[in-house]
Amino acid sequence: MSSEPNYRARSHLHHNRDAIFSEIHLHLFCKRYLLFWCFQLKEEVSRLCDVMNTETGPILETLGEKIASLMSKLSTTKQELSKKLQDAHDLLVSQIHDLRERSIQILDKVEQNSLSNIDAQITEIDTLLARIDSICEKSENIEKEQDIGELVKLDTEMTKLQKDIESVQLKVANSKLDNLALNSDKITLENLKINQAYKNIVAQIEETEMLRTFDRRFRRGPPYAPHQVVQGRTLSCPPRCVELFSKHFMNSHTLGFEPHKSSSGKGSAGLA
Repeated sequence: MSSEPNYRARSHLHHNRDAIFSEIHLHLFCKRYLLFWCFQLKEEVSRLCDVMNTETGPILETLGEKIASLMSKLSTTKQELSKKLQDAHDLLVSQIHDLRERSIQILDKVEQNSLSNIDAQITEIDTLLARIDSICEKSENIEKEQDIGELVKLDTEMTKLQKDIESVQLKVANSKLDNLALNSDKITLENLKINQAYKNIVAQIEETEMLRTFDRRFRRGPPYAPHQVVQGRTLSCPPRCVELFSKHFMNSHTLGFEPHKSSSGKGSAGLA
């Protein structure tokens, strides 16, 4: 009877030993597997670090240097543009004040020497003075805002003001006040070419005036070539005029006039 419990105890112990050995083998296998993958991961990390140091790192450094250089150039360009804008504004403000002084001098001469319609002329002078003061006030606002677009608008107002002042001068000239010599004080803004926008505007104005001169000269006859002999006279045109004339007035319909009809009913190519 006593041998049966001993056999069972030995059998149970043997079974537990096999289970323990099996679990130990499983743990050893997992450990080796983990060590293998850790080694592989270590190798991959080492390779990536080498790539970072030899390839990606220098590329990133180069890109960083380029970005820093571009930022430096951007800052320099911004400072240059700000300086150009400030210089342009200072030039415009000085010309506005100079325009105001010379306009007041001319208007004072007109006011002092007007012989007729004195009340109407004084009203015109007061209106022009108010417009001059308004332009000066706007220039102060532009100085604060530093808006180049407003400069162009202000230049348009100054051009219109110049034409109105010239209209007053013309009225004075028609009143036979030649002793004022206003032509010597004629206001012009030809030097107001602050940027490319002003240059384009001035070029268009010059082109328009040149074409208008052609329109007046050729109103009574069709266009003729430079240095063409018409009615015994050699007609010479500036190259720029010929270029504009050829560009805009290729036929009489574009120019907006009909050839002059002589008494015989035939068109005349000459000038009156």
